[in-house]
Amino acid sequence: MLDPSLFLAQSQLMQTVDWLARTPLSVIVQFALILTVVRLGLAPLIAKTPAHKRTGAYPFVRFFNELADAMVYAAILIFMLVRPFALQTFSIPSESMVNTLLVGDLLIINKAVYRSSDPKFQDIVVFRPPSYACEPSQLDDKGEPKVDFIKRCIGLPGDLIEFKGGDLYRNGTRVEESYRTAPSPFDY
Repeated sequence: MLDPSLFLAQSQLMQTVDWLARTPLSVIVQFALILTVVRLGLAPLIAKTPAHKRTGAYPFVRFFNELADAMVYAAILIFMLVRPFALQTFSIPSESMVNTLLVGDLLIINKAVYRSSDPKFQDIVVFRPPSYACEPSQLDDKGEPKVDFIKRCIGLPGDLIEFKGGDLYRNGTRVEESYRTAPSPFDY
C-alpha cells in the first residue's frame, strides 16, 4: 500500500518544480542581482577576517556567501541558458493524454530538437495555445494564455485531417490510434 505522506511529498515537489519552471526570467534576474549585491557586501568582511578570528558567525557568513554564489551560477546556467534553449520541465495538468501520460506526470522537454527539424506525425508536443482555445481560468489579466498544452501531433502542414465515424483519417488513410482508450469527442 502506498504511503499517503510520500504521495503528498511527491505532489508538492512536482508543484514546486512546475512553479520554478514557470518563473519569469525577470524574477530570476532580480534574484541573481540581489544575491550578487549581498555577496559583494560580504566579500570584504570575509577577506579581512584573520584566520585566528574565524569563529562565531564567520562560518555562517562564509556558508551563506558560497550558497549565494552557487545560486547565482545556477540561475545563470539553468534559467538563462538551459531553460530557454535546451530543456524545460512540464507537469501534466489534465487527462487529455491518458494512457500515454498521466495527470501529475513530470516531463522534461527537449527544446533543441525542433531547432534543427520539424515536428513529425505522432510526436508529443508542448505549445502555448491561442487564447480562443483556453477556458477563462487559463488566461491571465491581459487575456493571454498562462498554460501550456501537451498534445499529440496528428497532422503536418498540407495534411488533410478528417474524423469519420469516430476514426481519425490523415490524407484519406485511417490512422491506427493504439494509444486511444476513451471515445473521441468526435464520435457520433
